[in-house]
Amino acid sequence: MKRALLFILLLLPGAFAPAQGVSYLTVTDEAQYQDTGDFTNTFEIQIFQAGSKEAAKCQAVRIAKEWYITAAHCVAACAQGCSVVARLAVTPQYEMRALVTNTARRPRVFLHPGYNPGVKTAKNDMALLYFPPRAAEYYFLAGRRAISEEVFLKIIPDYNIYYKANHGANLPAILELNPKTSRLLNRQISAVSIWDGRREVLPATKPLIYNAPLGVFLGENFGIKQGISGSGLMTNTGELAAIVSAMADLEVKSGKGDGGKNVRVIFAVPFDDAAVKFIKAHAPHAQIKEAGPAMLSAVPAQYTYLGQKF
Repeated sequence: MKRALLFILLLLPGAFAPAQGVSYLTVTDEAQYQDTGDFTNTFEIQIFQAGSKEAAKCQAVRIAKEWYITAAHCVAACAQGCSVVARLAVTPQYEMRALVTNTARRPRVFLHPGYNPGVKTAKNDMALLYFPPRAAEYYFLAGRRAISEEVFLKIIPDYNIYYKANHGANLPAILELNPKTSRLLNRQISAVSIWDGRREVLPATKPLIYNAPLGVFLGENFGIKQGISGSGLMTNTGELAAIVSAMADLEVKSGKGDGGKNVRVIFAVPFDDAAVKFIKAHAPHAQIKEAGPAMLSAVPAQYTYLGQKF
């Protein structure tokens, strides 16, 4: 079976088109998100390169009070200096943000040591963001009008909104995966897309394969879209399984002249030994959970994925 790669699209910041068959969750009250399945720790981030007023947009997942994880290609330009804004509580009525500035003397952005920006691959496309409470600048908005912290606390419906924005809640455990052969992850997987406070849950429609030689997850017909690099692949039991890096639209042809099948797959960065070592070196309080036999199973011999038999 011949496979033709139509395109591989890195999920660089930018607008995205609406997708079919997805469920929208609009954040009108942050307190409604109380379960790990509600992705309470995925946030939209804005990256401002030094000297630029235009913001690039990505996503990030909070893994500890002061630490967030995202895709390295989102913040690779921060080597020349940048500011990163995390939008921690966003509704049409109010917003709370945290801002840090990355410089050579005071680094706030840390790239995976194996990341190579010159290689267009998902491998090691991972970065950590540090938002130390004493050094991060917090600011508040009512609509587009800047307000004081005191006023913000008066207009929010629940103090938990403020507390979670500062400390996080239900922080996910990072799922360490080191199988030597292809494995199925026995969990439901979803990602979340956030754009101007609107959260959209994007579920996988097929089992996800963790393939050691490729080092990526592949999720057939996953509802992923441009603009959510750095979002996490979350399990229904609350683990962060991988970081979104790229997607591809593939045309799978049978060779019989009957056309092809369009399949969308997602490329994501799993947490192998090197990734876990990188995280522990910077964020020692992040929770690490090893994927045991109960979470992984062998891919059935008859299983075919994009023409490849496992």
